[in-house]
Amino acid sequence: MTLITYLSRVHFADGVLEVALSSELELNQLSRPLLVTEQSAVSNEFSERVVAGLPFWCKFSSYEIPVNLNLKLAISALRQHVREASADVVIAFGTSFTLSIADASCRALNTHSQEFNASVSADPKLFAIPGVDGVPTMSMSRNDTTRKTRFGIGIQPTTVIIDPTLIMGESVERTSAAIADTLARCLSAHLSDGYNPPADGIALEGVNRILRNLDKLVSEDSLEMRRELMAASLNGTLAMQKETGISHDLCEILLRDSPRPVNKGALMRLLILVEVELLERSWTHKRYKEACNALGVPDGTSLRDWLSAIMEKLPLPDSLSKLGFDAHQIAGASEEFATSKTIAPSAEQLGHMLQRVKLRRSAYA
Repeated sequence: MTLITYLSRVHFADGVLEVALSSELELNQLSRPLLVTEQSAVSNEFSERVVAGLPFWCKFSSYEIPVNLNLKLAISALRQHVREASADVVIAFGTSFTLSIADASCRALNTHSQEFNASVSADPKLFAIPGVDGVPTMSMSRNDTTRKTRFGIGIQPTTVIIDPTLIMGESVERTSAAIADTLARCLSAHLSDGYNPPADGIALEGVNRILRNLDKLVSEDSLEMRRELMAASLNGTLAMQKETGISHDLCEILLRDSPRPVNKGALMRLLILVEVELLERSWTHKRYKEACNALGVPDGTSLRDWLSAIMEKLPLPDSLSKLGFDAHQIAGASEEFATSKTIAPSAEQLGHMLQRVKLRRSAYA
């Protein structure tokens, strides 16, 4: 049986931030918001627009997550700020890291509500306002433990506000990373064997949005292209309700154990190639042809080569070593993954695949 759950309210429109935020706060009768973002991760204009969306009766406070803060410390520190502010809603905006930390903190408050003073909201609502890298995996109930990430389960905001005007002027690097992550999430969801017909369609539409606009998405800072990127990113977010794929699970392991910040989009750009190679080995000829036909892979071209040629257009680091991963980290991630997944080869084989995955063209070469 497949359980399909879509719980979040999503506003999606150009310039919608202020109106949507104000109306959602009024609708939910919320008056003590805590604004949360990551230090130096958003522009002053982004922050000012969030504040401008607060009704006059709101008594708000703010918190910036320190750069490179340990995950557990980040969640613990934000949880403490929510308590001190007696916040009835956490408004997380900017990076997907910020949104994930905010969700994990709100969930922890709910789980341990008996420890807190009765005057403090034990289960503050979560509003998510994503930047260029979009919303992390969501649409899972907060008590569903099947969708594990570094932060716990996939996030479940009360409300999501997606406003493409917020990401105008983003850098080519951050835009390229968002494109890579979105494409990888959509492909991973679509190619997985889980059964969720709506997710299949949503994922395929996300892939098509990226492919038909790829060159412009990288080079053109237009509202139309920002809208297409945010729409495709939302597709990837919703499609991953189907199940997490090989690339997503490997990414979580590598990011969790990395001692330094890693560009997640650049990492997913490489790991999706490993996932496709593993799937090609395990599929029947019929399943392989079905996948190629659905994605429009030209006859005579392998699925992996087709995808590699697409990913090469994104100016991002082209190997795991250039992302800062050494042989020991790769071996450890391979061992953990290989012992938990039936589709994986041996840890040694997987480690070799990760070591040699490399795209031929890169602005960082």
